[in-house]
Order: sequence, then structure tokens, then C-alpha cells
Amino acid sequence: MKRSIIILSLIMLLFTGCGLYSNGSSSNDSNGAREIVEQNIGVGQSVPSPSDVGVDYYEPRDRKIIEGNNWQTFSNRWNDASESLQAPGLKLENEVWIRYAVPSISFEYEIAPYLVLFGSICYDTKELRYAAIDWELSPEIDGELIANSWSHLIYASNPDMTGDDLMNIIDELGIYELTPDDLADYEDITVINNMEYDFYSTSNWGEFTIRPVD
Repeated sequence: MKRSIIILSLIMLLFTGCGLYSNGSSSNDSNGAREIVEQNIGVGQSVPSPSDVGVDYYEPRDRKIIEGNNWQTFSNRWNDASESLQAPGLKLENEVWIRYAVPSISFEYEIAPYLVLFGSICYDTKELRYAAIDWELSPEIDGELIANSWSHLIYASNPDMTGDDLMNIIDELGIYELTPDDLADYEDITVINNMEYDFYSTSNWGEFTIRPVD
């Protein structure tokens, strides 16, 4: 029943519609060019371009992206969901770790010691290439926090999605009433509106990845 209320609250949200600093971590090639740079940026702020942080790289344009969804949009929508669902444990409040390394920009945010949000960002447009969550299962984890993160990921990854889209994804994946106790050797993949939703879990860990496809 509680999961049903959470899903309905998120659907209602659908219809209601950076301070930057270097953490000092980088590596150079033999010619002195910086190949790997790590930065921390604030939630809801834009990701600096590679040239701004001293990385010289041009990404091929044929790599698929989630159009119209950069880190700023994604993190703001994630926190909108957290507020709507009254799920303060899922709110993104700290700085996100960004890594510039050929051939991609990656990001990572630890929600809890057993629950991590991560993904990849296009060098050229700074839009997301994919977003994902992984988790570890043990007697000490908060299963409700993990389960609620799935809806957050779906909502944040789709800047123009409808309530029907949300319910279709949840129904197709079979995660509407799913709890961590049900996750041993569970997996499913569905494609809706050119987005792939790949859900995989064992008795010890799991991952839910969202990426664009043809």
C-alpha cells in the first residue's frame, strides 16, 4: 500500500509539473597534457566543459545521449521527486564527484554506503549518456530507500515523460511492489520511447541502468 502511495505521488508531480573547485586530483601524459581530471560540483549546477578544466578531447558525435537532460536538469528533477515523495534520505545535497577521462565524463554520488547513483556525460553537449543506480543487499540496508530510488531514477532520466510512461515502465519491469527481499536473481529489460531500462539484481547486489537506444 505504501509503495502505491509513493508511485501515485510521483505521478502527481509529473502533472504539477556551481560552486566549482578542483579536489587536486589529476594525471598528465608524457607531454604534460592532463588526461584525467576530477572535480566536485554542487547539485543543480552545470558541469564544466572539458576545456574549462584543462582536458583536450573531442567526443564522436554518434554517441547516443538523453536529449535535453544534463546534470543540472537531472539533479533538480531527482530532488523534485524527493520532495514530492517526502523521501529526505534520497535528496541530493552534497557535491557530486565528476571525473574527466577519455573518452567520457563520469559522475558518482553516494546516497548511502550501500546505494550509489552514477552515470556518464557527453563531452560535446554535456547531456547525459546514461544514468544508473547500484546497491548492495545485506540485513543492515534500508530496503525502502533502495526501492524508492528506482522511481527517482526513472523520473529524473526523462525530462518530458508522462504519467502513463512512468506506470508503463514500472509495470513492464515488474517492480511496482518489488522489495529487496524479492530481488535474488531478478532481471528484466524493457524499451519505451527509445529509452532502455535495464534492471538486474542478485541476492547480494543489483543495478538499474537507463540509456537511450535507437
